[in-house]
Amino acid sequence: MKRLPKLVGYAAIWSAVGQTPKDGYWKRFACGAFGHSTDFDDVKALWQHDHACCVAFNGYGSRSGSVKLWEDGRGLAFEIEPREDADWIDGIISEVRAGRVRGISTGHEPLEGRVDTLSSGLAVYTVRRARLLEISLIYDPLFRETSVRLVEPPAAKAEPGAASAVIYYELHGARFAPSRSGSAVVIC
Repeated sequence: MKRLPKLVGYAAIWSAVGQTPKDGYWKRFACGAFGHSTDFDDVKALWQHDHACCVAFNGYGSRSGSVKLWEDGRGLAFEIEPREDADWIDGIISEVRAGRVRGISTGHEPLEGRVDTLSSGLAVYTVRRARLLEISLIYDPLFRETSVRLVEPPAAKAEPGAASAVIYYELHGARFAPSRSGSAVVIC
């Protein structure tokens, strides 16, 4: 069984303003906008908001993947373990690896919001509370500050006497490898 990389990043960044107006207003999410929903079990991870292309969903065994969501001081973070039972998942992983998938979009139902006027005079609809329905990997997200990156699965343990593999870690675009002393060295 092949092991797919996890997809991690942010589906929303608090107070970031969208790139184009929607419904006559620019849009942003207030800190904790999804926090009243303590149970994210029904949230799916989709490809381009297409329900026929479900990357992961909870509750149907490990082959269906999983979606973990949590809020922190920066925004709505996620970790997706893609489903293993769809041949097209490899293509999505390749698109993310190549950098063509630039972010995440949320499918949500606004429950509470208000129009704020910024010091620049820009009228912004601030979503204060919303029910999250799905997150989507997307080529051109409304919020450019969202992110997605791959976390490769750990290498299989080597048999005694076999050559050891170098494990690389990626953090904000830089690659690191452990040195003999245990500290990390940057790989360019």
